Amino acid sequence: MINLLLALSPVLLVVVLLLFKKPLTTAAPLTYVYTLGIVLFVWKMMPSAVVASSLKGLLVGIDILLIIFGAIFFLEFLKKTGLLVSIEYYLSRITGDRRLQAIIIAWLFGSFIEGSAGFGTPAAIVAPLLVGIGFPALEAVAIALIADSTSVVFGAVGTPIRIGLSGLEIGQIPQMSAWLNMFLGLMVPVLILVVLCTHEKKWKHIMPALPFALYAGAAFTIPHYIFSFLGPEFPSLLGGLVGLVVVSLTTRKGFLVPKKELHFGRKKVKLKAEHTLLKAGFPYLLLSGFLIGGKYLLSSFRIPLGEGLSHMFSLYNPGIMFILTVLIVNLLYKEHHICVDACEEASTIMHKPFIAIAFTVGFVQLMVNSGMNSVGGGSMISIIAGLAETSLLPFISPFIGAFGAFIAGSATVSTLLFGKFQFLAATNLGLNTSKILALQLVGAGVGNMIALTNIIAAQATVKLYHKEMSILKMTIIPCLIYLFVAGVVGLIWL
Repeated sequence: MINLLLALSPVLLVVVLLLFKKPLTTAAPLTYVYTLGIVLFVWKMMPSAVVASSLKGLLVGIDILLIIFGAIFFLEFLKKTGLLVSIEYYLSRITGDRRLQAIIIAWLFGSFIEGSAGFGTPAAIVAPLLVGIGFPALEAVAIALIADSTSVVFGAVGTPIRIGLSGLEIGQIPQMSAWLNMFLGLMVPVLILVVLCTHEKKWKHIMPALPFALYAGAAFTIPHYIFSFLGPEFPSLLGGLVGLVVVSLTTRKGFLVPKKELHFGRKKVKLKAEHTLLKAGFPYLLLSGFLIGGKYLLSSFRIPLGEGLSHMFSLYNPGIMFILTVLIVNLLYKEHHICVDACEEASTIMHKPFIAIAFTVGFVQLMVNSGMNSVGGGSMISIIAGLAETSLLPFISPFIGAFGAFIAGSATVSTLLFGKFQFLAATNLGLNTSKILALQLVGAGVGNMIALTNIIAAQATVKLYHKEMSILKMTIIPCLIYLFVAGVVGLIWL
């Protein structure tokens, strides 16, 4: 019992510090130092493994930082060239209703970006777009995070399945995950609607938009399920694209659009397109092409860290794709001075996210690798995971997946951490292992709503800082509702 409490204590500490309104730039380093003391003096972790784990956290932090830099560089370039205003204009022309804008941009466009890039990129793109058309920054970040959930199972061209389940038989797991989310995902646009209207104290505006929310949910989740039979690379990418096109066209025709539009936030801005739709959208098309092609064409290399640990650095990093897109568009559109200004703008806000991310990943790596000790004990993570070997596994499986995403900031890492254990626990309990792993994946995707690193990245793109708890307050309830329903379905299913 004592070991279990000690194993849980780093996670509890960071949550408590956040509750006391300490920014993650303070909470993460403090938690890292605390975890360092635990692994050295209680777990007797080998010093060389401590160094390797800390280096792993640093390198993962650099990877994520590159994504943040690339996303901000890309968005600042679009903003300074007037391309972003044009995109905002064309998106706002679909509808002026804030409820519908949030669903179309965050849920459908965001799912398309998740299918292409993943790694927190959708929220980093969607949040500034929402702010640009008049949403308050805090609500824009929360909505972007809530929306980036169902699509995460097949995010980054299927990485959570192809990498997260490496070493395990994949079989029908993609179809099972997509089948679960075909029904569970219908909740997400509804949750976006409820959070938006509740935060603005406009509760009476929920019901008129409810049919549209359910329709938009199905417009993604049904193609998402159909495309799962083609492989894990396609459901979110193509499902998001199909849903975006279909809902945009039908919304323009007035299908299920509430009679009275809802407005809030900044006064409705009269936008003007400075560029044609093709010219404004070309950077996104080029970025999508790089993201899809790069997944198959670009290589990666392993950096050894010692004690058998290593870090895989991939040239596919979405941040590199953002930078390449800007450089090529810059050459084509001849906006050289703007490119330099955008780079300077992106560079000025990097140190705070880097500190928070590097130390967060650092203490998680110490927990994961604490089994490399001189006393032969299990790692802190394995002790925590030991709680899962129970007949309630189908119910708690999604929660385990979400917990992993919460602390690690990645559905892929969550599944790497807990997938094997859940597979063994399901085997020992005589449960269908594919269904359990599907529940793990669904939970890991939903955990994106509350993943600390994603919150940092998203708020940085709209220049918010130290608002982690405010954002969590808006995303935690939708996350728990989704997980509870998934758990109940899991119990019935198994």
